[in-house]
Amino acid sequence: MRIPQISNAANRFLLNLIKELEKEHTVRVASFIGIRIDKEIIEELKGKKGIIKYAFRSPFIVKGFLDYRKILKSEIRNSDIVISYNILYPWIGIHKCIVNRQKSIMLLADYMPADGEKGIIRKMYSWLQKREFSKYDKFVALSDKAKDLVTNGQEYVVVEGGIDREFYNSFADYKMSTSGNTIFMYSGLFSRITGVDILLKAFSKCKNESIRLYISGKGELKNIVEDYASKDERVKYLGCAPYEEYLEYLSLADVFINPRNMDFIDNRYNFPSKVMEYLATGRRVISTKFSGWERFKDNIEFCENGVDGIRQSIEKMIGTDVQNKEEWINQREFAKKFLWENQIKKIL
Repeated sequence: MRIPQISNAANRFLLNLIKELEKEHTVRVASFIGIRIDKEIIEELKGKKGIIKYAFRSPFIVKGFLDYRKILKSEIRNSDIVISYNILYPWIGIHKCIVNRQKSIMLLADYMPADGEKGIIRKMYSWLQKREFSKYDKFVALSDKAKDLVTNGQEYVVVEGGIDREFYNSFADYKMSTSGNTIFMYSGLFSRITGVDILLKAFSKCKNESIRLYISGKGELKNIVEDYASKDERVKYLGCAPYEEYLEYLSLADVFINPRNMDFIDNRYNFPSKVMEYLATGRRVISTKFSGWERFKDNIEFCENGVDGIRQSIEKMIGTDVQNKEEWINQREFAKKFLWENQIKKIL
């Protein structure tokens, strides 16, 4: 998709969710794009045939909102199960549209609590979102921390994300590294929230010449990534690689890093979905301690938040047997638990 503001990880999450649902159900999708995008892309999306119906932000905000509500009412009318992904302003009050339904499911991937917002309007908006959560029969969250938001009587389950079976099968063969270097890799959004700036500082403090850092993605800190890559030949910026090319880079890496900065409140209710893909490769993973990290402690090398914590974990991996086949097998077996075919059962 040629909309740079939209998260690749969120897109992949929803695509895999829909793909898995379609195996046994008829699926219809209503999507509201609340950011300014080129008219060319709007026309392209309007012309697409398929299960997704789009509504777009309008200069007259109310119009886009009403367009979306019209689509919702039409699609929900004959639905048995309604799944809402996050609750942004066009979704507020959606429960009133849910009639003659079997179950309503709230799927929370991100949420900024009122204590993290600035200004009375943003705090009120956060409160309205939180109030909507209680309207659903079932609350599905990516983070253990979200249990704080659940009301009495709501069914609640944590689904951290999932692994596509086809993706999982792409790494079915064990391969030894032949590069002679230890290749570390980060893929995702370039922002301070995801910690890519901390990762670059930590890597620069490691003076070993036999290590490499591959970075793939996009975001507001792209210039910083490019600057580090231009000054340190050990750092390789891969751009925002097409999916097939991205898979090839994953197969080259020895160790994956999730440097998410857990000092940000923004990370309280989300989950670093890339960790799932990393685990599926069978390779080693370094990560800061996200919510619910204890369930992964035997399969991920957890480090303290910040430059020194990540640096120490990187240096710990240098010179170790990062290609151990027994570990690779165990990692793949652990990752199998998170295949979408298993995760969808928890959601439904």
